[in-house]
Amino acid sequence: MNKIIYLLLLVFLTSTSFAQWVNISNGLGAARIYSVAVNGNNLLAGTEGKGVYLSKDLGNNWESIGLSSLSIGCVAFNGNTILAGTEGSGIFISSDNGKNWNNPLPFDMISCIALGNSKIFAGSFNGLYFSTDNGTNWTKSNKMNSSIGNIITIGNTVIASTAVGIYISTDNGDNWDKSSGGLDGGEYYALAKSDNKIYTSSGGKIFLSIDNGDNWTKKNDVKADVIFTLASYGNNVFAGTFRENVFLSTDNGNNWVKKDNGLTGRTVKSLVISGENIFAGTDAGVFRAKLSDMTATDVTENQDKEINFFISPNPAIDFIDISIINNDYNFLNYCSPLQIYNTLGERVMTVWVHCNEPLLQRIDISHLPAGLYFIHIGSLTAMFVKM
Repeated sequence: MNKIIYLLLLVFLTSTSFAQWVNISNGLGAARIYSVAVNGNNLLAGTEGKGVYLSKDLGNNWESIGLSSLSIGCVAFNGNTILAGTEGSGIFISSDNGKNWNNPLPFDMISCIALGNSKIFAGSFNGLYFSTDNGTNWTKSNKMNSSIGNIITIGNTVIASTAVGIYISTDNGDNWDKSSGGLDGGEYYALAKSDNKIYTSSGGKIFLSIDNGDNWTKKNDVKADVIFTLASYGNNVFAGTFRENVFLSTDNGNNWVKKDNGLTGRTVKSLVISGENIFAGTDAGVFRAKLSDMTATDVTENQDKEINFFISPNPAIDFIDISIINNDYNFLNYCSPLQIYNTLGERVMTVWVHCNEPLLQRIDISHLPAGLYFIHIGSLTAMFVKM
């Protein structure tokens, strides 16, 4: 009996052990993050009023590398060179990990930096700048004078989201045309690309293009007033929002579910995907999550309905029965991996739930050592004690 009580008490000490997002802000203090960039194991973070920070171990530890009195709206790696766009002091460049900085463009509010084909582009509140010599010198474009939120490049095609619409250049930024097919004429901010898909946002609305931005299809809205940032791969697209954290769609923007387990901030200004991880720059620091954990949304997740996850018996000896109950459904939409972890975070079992069966699953746990375990299916988590 004492062992059972002890194990049950562990629930309160380990209930956040499997949060999807992990805070990796050691060394950042309480910095608000405006931008994150990734290059291998190296990360950059642009902060509000505290300059640029660098991590060399995927965000586990950070150090300040300069510009400590400035707000950094965007950061980027260009090989061994670091670029930082500021809110009012232009662009700074360092080729020695922040020991020394040059300021080749000493004015303007820089919102984004994008590496293109033989050019580097910088979007600002006053239009577009470009450099043809890796950032040593900058020229203001006389063909793009709108306030720019973001820029992406695809070969010689450059796409810019602006306060007055989406603009496209097919000649590496020399000339620009406004895209109008399927757009509603609003102010556009975020941009992301994946395979042949391009996403943009306007307020809480999402649009998708599959022809390099010529035509757009409106997708289902995210439940947020403003989408600051988008990141995508395959059919998955993440949206970082104002005061509503992160949303994920696994079907090209048709359906959305909130993914904020472990996020202590509410506003997400930057999302970056690298390898098996996604990184979020928030008003409470930098967070990291495994893409495999984030995209395992195999249970129908509806933000407007209460879902209950039950395990019985609990404690258990030989088997457990898993049931997920909702007022409107009690079945799986498709095959789902049910994963069991121990208190060390090690996955000890994976069980594939059969397609379209009622959500009642019996699992043999007789081989597991006695202890406390966590079950994950989709975004749901529950705990049980094995005797």
